[in-house]
Amino acid sequence: MKKGQEKLNSKNKMSKKSIILTSVLGILFAASGCALGAYLAITLSPKVNNYDGLDYRSYLDDNEKIYQRYLSNQKDPLSYSPSDLANIAIYQYSLEDYTYSDVDCASIAVGITQITRSKTIKNIDSYYSESISSSSFKKIAKRFYEDNDQIAYYDGKLNEDSNGYFGTYLEYTTLSENDYLNTWGKTINSPISYIISSKTVLDDSTISKTDDGYQIYLNLHPTYSTLLYAKQMKMMSGLSDNPEFDYVHITFNLDANLNLISSKTLEAYNVYVFGKNYTESTMEETFHIADKEIQIPTIDEKVYF
Repeated sequence: MKKGQEKLNSKNKMSKKSIILTSVLGILFAASGCALGAYLAITLSPKVNNYDGLDYRSYLDDNEKIYQRYLSNQKDPLSYSPSDLANIAIYQYSLEDYTYSDVDCASIAVGITQITRSKTIKNIDSYYSESISSSSFKKIAKRFYEDNDQIAYYDGKLNEDSNGYFGTYLEYTTLSENDYLNTWGKTINSPISYIISSKTVLDDSTISKTDDGYQIYLNLHPTYSTLLYAKQMKMMSGLSDNPEFDYVHITFNLDANLNLISSKTLEAYNVYVFGKNYTESTMEETFHIADKEIQIPTIDEKVYF
């Protein structure tokens, strides 16, 4: 093979690898706040979404006020706006002492599917979150603990045996909750990475009655709803610019008491790596409420996915 052809093949392989790693980055952020570090940026050069001059706080609703208004005057859930009903359910879930969730994600870019899985546990003011991802390009394991407003972030190694995938961890970084928020664009105890509000939910969003409760479909503004999400991707991957989101669609399933049961997120964005490349991601999450403390694994314990 001629040297010129070898360089071209090498360049194409790097391009495909970069696209897949960016897709994994997005999934891990959305899934549980477990994100990838700067080494995933590689040679990415996304097209810019114009976030200049946009303050994410301008696009938030007062969810505590919305929830208190719901408690004082409960109405037919179908009479609420989709954004209000979603935030009532999310806020209600965040008030529970003991919760856990499981996430399954798939991202497709250049014909390759990357699978990512995550777990989270909340015990009052203590939190655990872990995400793993594997493909022929990259194997990733990340684990987080929070206790007394201090967060320990572990960058680990992904392993596999007959029981499945698991991470092993040695090195860690300690962050305050405020530093974590400023860096990652969210907190560990936040179940949603997107900004959901009356200012980000588009008009074609809906609420419908189901046999088990209610279903909320949200079509989110691709820029305003991703202000914090993009911050995670940009700051923690070393990107100089933001990805270009095409759409973000989230469907929440609630029970009759407006408890979160599950969600499904579909998103797409363009990544510019040696040309324009379109990435589509699907994430499914199940939410659970426990009636007692949940055992949080120690750093030496294997958690299988």
